[in-house]
Amino acid sequence: MLRIEMADLSDIPIIASRIYRTTRSAFYEYASDVPPPGAMTDTPRDVEEDLRTGSQALLAVLGDSGRVAGVVRWRVTKGQLHFHRLAVIPSERRKGVASALLKALITEADRQRCTSIACDVRIGVSRNVALYEKFGFAHSGERIIARGGFTVRLGVMTLPLNMDTTEFGKGE
Repeated sequence: MLRIEMADLSDIPIIASRIYRTTRSAFYEYASDVPPPGAMTDTPRDVEEDLRTGSQALLAVLGDSGRVAGVVRWRVTKGQLHFHRLAVIPSERRKGVASALLKALITEADRQRCTSIACDVRIGVSRNVALYEKFGFAHSGERIIARGGFTVRLGVMTLPLNMDTTEFGKGE
């Protein structure tokens, strides 16, 4: 059984370590990309700083084992929930973990009366784009970032919440 938990930020170093390990495991397949994703250059201290400066996190926890199968970090700014580093460990992919995290993000955005949810996604990673599209996200822009002397083209995907969000994610 999978349960989604809000990260307990009372001990940031411990939760940051769990988030870091899960994210690194999930993004490892992209380590040889040029440039590698920011998740591969993050340190546990970077995750701590992200949490200390306002990011929240959700954890997908497997049964009674307490093993973390996936994580996502997010923050709300000007009525928009923006998430980043959605990560599912390889052994738990295609089992609904990412969908459960996205559904929890939609619920949290509704709870906080956000008008939309957004994320940046590498356009070349079609399975990630397809996942977000399944939930009703649409391309709303593009960003070019520089990292390690290279540029990376990111698509901005947005889900407006001024509609009935209960229709999204019924595929899983």
